[in-house]
Amino acid sequence: MKDLLKIRSWMIYAFIFSLALFVSCEKDESKETPEQIATKEKLIGDWKLISSKVDGIFIGIEDFSYLKESFANFSPDNTYNVTYKKISNGSTSTSTLSGTYTVIGLNSVAFFNSISEIKLVGETLQITSTNTQNKIQVDIFIKSDNDEFELDNNDSVDVIEDEQEDNSSDPANDYDGSELISKIQGNWIITDVDNECLKQNTIEFKTSDLLIFTQHKETFNRADLIRNNINVGYPMPTQFSASITKSYNTVSFDTEAECQFIKKSELNYTVINAQTIIINEVSQLTIKMLNDNTLDLIYTYNDEDSNEQVIQFRFIKV
Repeated sequence: MKDLLKIRSWMIYAFIFSLALFVSCEKDESKETPEQIATKEKLIGDWKLISSKVDGIFIGIEDFSYLKESFANFSPDNTYNVTYKKISNGSTSTSTLSGTYTVIGLNSVAFFNSISEIKLVGETLQITSTNTQNKIQVDIFIKSDNDEFELDNNDSVDVIEDEQEDNSSDPANDYDGSELISKIQGNWIITDVDNECLKQNTIEFKTSDLLIFTQHKETFNRADLIRNNINVGYPMPTQFSASITKSYNTVSFDTEAECQFIKKSELNYTVINAQTIIINEVSQLTIKMLNDNTLDLIYTYNDEDSNEQVIQFRFIKV
C-alpha cells in the first residue's frame, strides 16, 4: 500500500513538472524577439506601389499609369490585404491577396494564402509574380509616410494636377471678348513671390483661345514622379532626368537643374466677361483681369476636410 502511494505521488509530481515545463515552453515560444518587434513595426501600415518591372525591364508610362494604383495594408492583428495590378501582353488585371502573416525574424516574414512571393526587403515591400506569358513581374512598394513623398519646397504649388478630368470642349459662351483678348496677348510674369523658382512662372497668351502656363519648382519628390507615371526604382537616384508629355502637359525632371521640376501646360481659355477668363481643361483655374497690366490666377480646391480653399497668384505684363 505504501509503495502504491509512493507511485501515485511520484506520478502527480511528474505531471505537475511536465505541465510547468509545457507552460514555460509556451511562454518562450510566444515571446517576440526585438528583431521580430522591429520588423512588425516596419510592416504595419499602408504601402504604395512606386515601381514595377517585367523580366527586369521597367514598365512603360502608359502601363504604369494603371499599375501605380496598387496598394497594400498590414494590420497589427497579423492580417494583410494587397490589391495590385499585373500586365501581360498589353492587357492588365487586378489581383487581390489577403491572409495572415507571421514575423519570423529581422525582415523575415511568412505570408499565408498568397499566390505570389511577398518579401520585406529593407524599406521596401517586394511582390514577385508570374504572368500568363511566364514573365516575372516584380512590384516594389514603400510606406505611404516614406520621406520620398515629402515635399521639400512648400512655396511651389502645382495647380494643374494630371489626374484632373480633361474638359477641353469649349464651354457655351456668347460674350464677345475680343477687346480683352487683344489686351492680354503676350507674356506675363508672376510677382509678389520670394521663391526663386516660383519667380520664373509665366503665362503666355498665344492666340485668341490658347495660352501656355509654365510652372517651376525647386525640387520634386516621389509623388510628382508617380503622378506623371514615371517608373523609377527605390531609392531615387541622386542624378536623374526625364521628360513626359501627357495630354496638355509637358513635364521635365532634372536633379542637376536649378529648378528641378518644370511643367508647361498648353490650355484653351474662354473670356466670359470683361474681367473673367476661364480655363477650359481645368475648372479649378480662373483668371481675373485687374487692369491692362495686372491679372490674378486663382486656384480653387477642396482640402482634406472638403473645405474650399483659394490660392491666388499675381502676374504682370512684360
